[in-house]
Amino acid sequence: MSVYPIVKLPRKIKQAYEAQPAAVFSTPAVIETSELNPPRRFNTELLMTEAILLTVIAGGIALYVIWVAGILLWLIGIAAILAQASAMDGRYAQLWREYRDRIDRLQRQQWEEEFERTRWARLQTPEGIAQYRRQKIHEQLVASLPAQLSGVDLQVIDRHLALTLHEYFPHQLSLGKGSGLMLIDVESGLHISIIIDDQPQLVAGVASGSFLEDDLYLDRNWVVVRFTAEQVTQAVDSCCKALAEICAELLQEQAWLRPFSQVPDLWALPKNNEVA
Repeated sequence: MSVYPIVKLPRKIKQAYEAQPAAVFSTPAVIETSELNPPRRFNTELLMTEAILLTVIAGGIALYVIWVAGILLWLIGIAAILAQASAMDGRYAQLWREYRDRIDRLQRQQWEEEFERTRWARLQTPEGIAQYRRQKIHEQLVASLPAQLSGVDLQVIDRHLALTLHEYFPHQLSLGKGSGLMLIDVESGLHISIIIDDQPQLVAGVASGSFLEDDLYLDRNWVVVRFTAEQVTQAVDSCCKALAEICAELLQEQAWLRPFSQVPDLWALPKNNEVA
């Protein structure tokens, strides 16, 4: 007899659940470091050179030609130099902003290069692997076909299990025509079809049974969980906990397990689940 509960994962979700981050080889970015000197408010060397040349020229004119002309030329030159200094001061704010923008771009480029260089190492940590798998599973769940649900009589399915599930998962439980009970997490797109076997299936190996109904759900990228009628009758709360463990494991969200701290375990998530 197979081991119940039987858990069947669609092949793509199982692959995402077991995915390992691929190696990342990055070439260090070529960072441009030229023209990174902070701007100066005044070009002192230029102004001093112009002032010296002006003084020499004006002094020569005043000494050898007409002293009035030399003094007038000196005054006009000094006024021009002061105007040039004022223009430098006016452009300083713009030059400083441009300089800060270049520094910010350089720092961002350095951070991105370092982030890319260390991404492989981060992905190898338990947290990195969990985050990587969570993203991969999310991509597969988004691609799942939505359930076409319609109300059915609770007498068609196990009423006790339905009511208990509703207590634990009031916003996720749905009653679908043809699927009996279905646990749907709308936010993530996770669909779990819950099936109860009155007569446990005799199969070879663990969870290796083949059921046409299961194949239909697996093709839609839904998870299939089968319980025995005996499990539902004798340990309905533990059955609900098993479903919560599946959600917590696939979605990497331990909040699913909070209502079950006092509920005994029904099973541990198998490592060799049936896939399709």
